[in-house]
Amino acid sequence: MASSCGSCGGRSGGRATGRSGGIAWRHTDPYGGRVDYATPERADIALKAKGGTVQQVDTRTGAPIQPNPKTA
Repeated sequence: MASSCGSCGGRSGGRATGRSGGIAWRHTDPYGGRVDYATPERADIALKAKGGTVQQVDTRTGAPIQPNPKTA
């Protein structure tokens, strides 16, 4: 039986950030797919390549830390 991830964020799937808790940089593409990155540089690469927004989030709760997301 295939397992599904309830917090992966749509079609993009989940990616490990290498951290069990703390801060991640979440890239949300124009279609709503979300991926968390361990470094802001990697999130910026995704932002430049695909557009959308990047925002700092708490990895334990998913709550935004940065009030205004960075956009492409």
